[in-house]
Amino acid sequence: MNKLQAKLSTFFIKDKEKRAFIEKLITDKFFYNNLLKTTSYNQYKEEGKVDLSICAIMKNEAPYVKEWLDYHLLVGVKRFYIYDNESEDNLKEKLKPYIDKGIVIYKYQPGECQQQVAYEECLQQHGTETKWMAYIDTDEFIIPLKNKTIPEFLKDYTHFVAVGINWTLYDSNDHYEKPSGGVLENYTRVYFDENTPRNQHIKTICQPALTLHFRHPHYGIYKEGYFAVNENYEKIEGPFSIVYAKKIRINHYYCKSFAEYKAKISRGMADHKKNELRTLNQNDYIYPNYKYDYVMWKFVATMQGHYLKEWLKYIKCKIKNIPLYISNFYLNKEFTYNYFIDEEYYKKNYPEYIKDGMSIAQHYLNIGWKKGYNPSAKFNTKFYLDEYPDVEKSKLNPLWHYIQYGQYGNKKTHK
Repeated sequence: MNKLQAKLSTFFIKDKEKRAFIEKLITDKFFYNNLLKTTSYNQYKEEGKVDLSICAIMKNEAPYVKEWLDYHLLVGVKRFYIYDNESEDNLKEKLKPYIDKGIVIYKYQPGECQQQVAYEECLQQHGTETKWMAYIDTDEFIIPLKNKTIPEFLKDYTHFVAVGINWTLYDSNDHYEKPSGGVLENYTRVYFDENTPRNQHIKTICQPALTLHFRHPHYGIYKEGYFAVNENYEKIEGPFSIVYAKKIRINHYYCKSFAEYKAKISRGMADHKKNELRTLNQNDYIYPNYKYDYVMWKFVATMQGHYLKEWLKYIKCKIKNIPLYISNFYLNKEFTYNYFIDEEYYKKNYPEYIKDGMSIAQHYLNIGWKKGYNPSAKFNTKFYLDEYPDVEKSKLNPLWHYIQYGQYGNKKTHK
């Protein structure tokens, strides 16, 4: 059945998302086969598994871990597999009440570059204990936007091995030192343009029984014939997806206060060696073009019992956004991938992208760069990877790397 016939056959279905899902089901054979296989597996799934667990590796996260655990318990997470990467604070002491209740499974994980090691070990050793496993960090909070809990959201995705969830980055809110109170209530500023390239990163919730490996911070390797989707039921390959955040998202409190951001940089990253440090970049902790977002207010109110206080704060954020929206009406939005992609150039040089049913930006991010395609005459994919072998080694999308890091370091994009 072609796309026109599919649209005609679903014409009377009012729900847009349901209509799009059915259209894809009857026009995409690969999509249909995946659904059949996953449905067949779920009919014979093992009993006794918890609905949803989180795997995370931590280092010196004691000040934040209680809020992170309590929040995720509130939205339906049943178990946490926490790997302690040589913490020097009282992390284990903070975790003890949860360990004693069997909510947290704790392991001390010393050494460098342990994130992928911990993720893979968790999948192989504990994958049979849970139906869904999320892989996130302690500065990330999974937010169900339409459902009360994450498992309620996941009920609509049981036919897929994994769901990729876009994150929404928050800046420092002009906090120089760590403020009193929790992370959720203190940080309310996000990129004005929600489609900023940095928000196109995903984190993954997967079904471990259908996942072969999880050796990357953002996505897994799945059994043959299975694939991950975003909330819009679109296939995802790799760590990026065009931003969809109507049903669910991850609030990523990447920097917190300036002082905490500096400390974070000095610790390095769990998937990099200690001498491979990030660069202190002002655009990471003070966004040049922001708006206020306090979607967390209901959860904070539930956790703290201050409903009126948090509701008034939410309304205040809405009011503070009015002049920001007015000023941005006359200004160009912050750059997105489309700013760096020349559609006419891409259409002329790679017309086969149409067969994959993706937008040009989505095609380059998921498929094109791996084939050596260029997003424009001004950005040569092969040249960038050859010039900066660390980018190629990291398996990062080269354009994403340039937007996030390269342009600030004046890296070359072509000969």
